[in-house]
Formats: sequence, C-alpha cells, structure tokens
Amino acid sequence: MALLIQKPTDVEPPVPRTRRWRQMLNPRYLTLAIAAIVVAYLALVPVCTMLYASLQTQFLGAGKSTWTLHNYVRTFTADGFGGLVWNSFVYAIATALVCTIVGFGWPGWWSGPTRRARPSPGRLR
Repeated sequence: MALLIQKPTDVEPPVPRTRRWRQMLNPRYLTLAIAAIVVAYLALVPVCTMLYASLQTQFLGAGKSTWTLHNYVRTFTADGFGGLVWNSFVYAIATALVCTIVGFGWPGWWSGPTRRARPSPGRLR
C-alpha cells in the first residue's frame, strides 16, 4: 500500500527538451499541423470576409464604404424572416429525433435478437 509520503518508484524520468522537439518534428505531427492550418484557413477566411462585408455599406462598390449595422437590422425586420427561423427549428428538431431513433434502433437491429442467459445452478428461481 502506498502512502502519500512515499514517492512512486516506477516514474519515468522527464524527457529532455531536445528530444521533445525531435518527437514533434515527426512526419506524422508535421502532416497533422499542416492539415490543421489548411483547414483553419479554408474555414476562417470566408467567414471573416462575410462578417466584414456584412458590416460595410459598400463592400465591393466603387463609392466610399462606412461601418454600419443597417444590413442586420434590414435582415431581421424583413418579411418572412420569422418563417425562415421557424423552418430551421422544425428541421433541427426533426433531424435530432430521427438521429436519436436511428441511433438507438440501429444497434439493436444490427446485433439481432439476444439469447437470455441461463440461470446458474445455485440461483433461486
């Protein structure tokens, strides 16, 4: 039994810094880092551009552009916006229900019927 005062005897010594860097330069980690950078770039640049453009009066226009929230006010007060939000909620709820039903039903269907375990000889019925 180990006490709190006792030091564990099977602890590995810390890895030197140069060895850690060498491990990080492993081709597996480099490939993962490059893939993460590419995915982040492909996801963040369009989102940031869209956000920037939505806050400008004329993003691609020839005139002078100023910062504004008028685009958001116009969108949220437009006719039919409430219907679009309601349709999104209905779609999300229906998707969650179907995925839950399939998620619980698929494993039971896939494994087939299960046999009941036989009672052990010493067990009372």
